[in-house]
Amino acid sequence: MKKFWLLILMTLVLLLAAATVTAQEGTCIARGVYYQACYVADNRLEVLRIEGGQGVRMGFVPGEIYPYAAANLNSPQLLYTVDDGSGFSLEVYFTGKQLAPVNGYDTTWTLVYYGPGGRLASTEYTKRAAADPTVSLPFAPAATRTRTAAPAASAPAAVPVVTDYEPTIVQGGTVENCRVRATYTVRMRQAPTTGSAMLDYVPFGTTMPADMITTDGQWVRAFFVGDGGTPHLGWVFARYLDLSDACEEITTVAPLGGAVSAPAAVVPAADDDGDTTAAAPAAQGEDFDPTFGGQLDLSIVEPGSVGTCLVRSTYTVRMRAMPSMSAPQLDNVPYQSSMPADLVTSDGEWVRANYLGALGWISSRYLSLSEACEGLAAIAPME
Repeated sequence: MKKFWLLILMTLVLLLAAATVTAQEGTCIARGVYYQACYVADNRLEVLRIEGGQGVRMGFVPGEIYPYAAANLNSPQLLYTVDDGSGFSLEVYFTGKQLAPVNGYDTTWTLVYYGPGGRLASTEYTKRAAADPTVSLPFAPAATRTRTAAPAASAPAAVPVVTDYEPTIVQGGTVENCRVRATYTVRMRQAPTTGSAMLDYVPFGTTMPADMITTDGQWVRAFFVGDGGTPHLGWVFARYLDLSDACEEITTVAPLGGAVSAPAAVVPAADDDGDTTAAAPAAQGEDFDPTFGGQLDLSIVEPGSVGTCLVRSTYTVRMRAMPSMSAPQLDNVPYQSSMPADLVTSDGEWVRANYLGALGWISSRYLSLSEACEGLAAIAPME
């Protein structure tokens, strides 16, 4: 009788193990506005890019990556790329593994989705897999094969490829460095532009010291030690970093090309004109009207003690033309984007920020504000 129940117990354990290793077909680990990734047969991921609300198949991520990673990989690395030649691609990163209670390892992964203009979205997920040293990959690992050059559209036409760069200091900092943390697996570049040579990949969760930030808040210079102990001092896009409060006080440098596109500091009115309207930054063009034809009153009701501060989006959020839910939408600001801000409404509900050169208003409930933001000038809320 004992043997009978032991056999039953072993059968149940095996069935449970099989259920944890084989993903249910149709289960999606990523379903967003840009792309979708869902399990199909044999633990493969079907990757679809979203066009006009419809999914267009880009390709598949092989299911063999999971048992292969469980048996062979110990450090984060780029393992596979789905690229259908459309200008959009999906990079698959192995980020780690932990021994599971039964049947192998819980392997962790990051999917990074790129469009012609750069990174669009990312997804992190966990997949349980048995460590099988007999499994081989049906492809050469992405880290060792020759990578296809990015489409020409991925670098702004006005910014040439940079091979030698020396930052131009705009204002010296009061602290030598601050701490930043990578919120995704992200590229580190030689200069603050996507047209610059890549130095290395910085894995998700990496904490680094940083000593410079561009005046538009878009790029941060940090120190990172790569594989094999190779040190890099390079630039990382700020939207993929979590910046400590001390980063408010590090040295600021001009963006590549010398244009300072951060929101302009609130300029006190001259005694003879009585105008307390906040100035609009030149980055949005000389014809840009921040009042939108007089619809928004930018008169300062509470003077500020700082010109700008840094804010970070805690969700993917809409940027609007004016501080109102009924105002026209200017853009979608991705999750974890860092931006300079220069105005708030006096009720604290809205913040004016500069996202990639676009000046607009974001609801403060979807932002993390640095301490310096308490010193921003305020305007009256819209009625």
